[in-house]
Amino acid sequence: MYSHVIVAIDGSDDSIRAAEEALRLAEQSKRTMIELVFVAEHTKETAKAQALPMIDAFETSKQNRQQTFQVEAMFEEEGVPYVLTELYGNPGKAIADYANEKNADLVIIGSRGIGKMKQWLLGSVSQRVVNEAACPVLVMKHR
Repeated sequence: MYSHVIVAIDGSDDSIRAAEEALRLAEQSKRTMIELVFVAEHTKETAKAQALPMIDAFETSKQNRQQTFQVEAMFEEEGVPYVLTELYGNPGKAIADYANEKNADLVIIGSRGIGKMKQWLLGSVSQRVVNEAACPVLVMKHR
């Protein structure tokens, strides 16, 4: 089975579905380490460039963390251990690079279901992770 599963969360319904799938996997194998990752809105470079006061940087991080509360509560309610990691930068690149760096066995990520034209112009986070991560990527589509 999988020993290290990364679950990308952003507070969206699709990332909740990704977390639910990770819980199902964790039930099947108690040896699976689940790592919840979220990407902060501001990169370290952006914060430096904008010379954000430390209190503003703290508030930004606190707001970013709020997107994880619902998923963390799900894992705690089920008694499933997890690790929470905050990443910085472009979400797709940050998640894929981190999964590669940590030699993850699987990434579970939500699909945001953006429109065809917007997806063609901008691409999507899940698409970038699928293309750049060395491990399998499970994309949870919206229902």
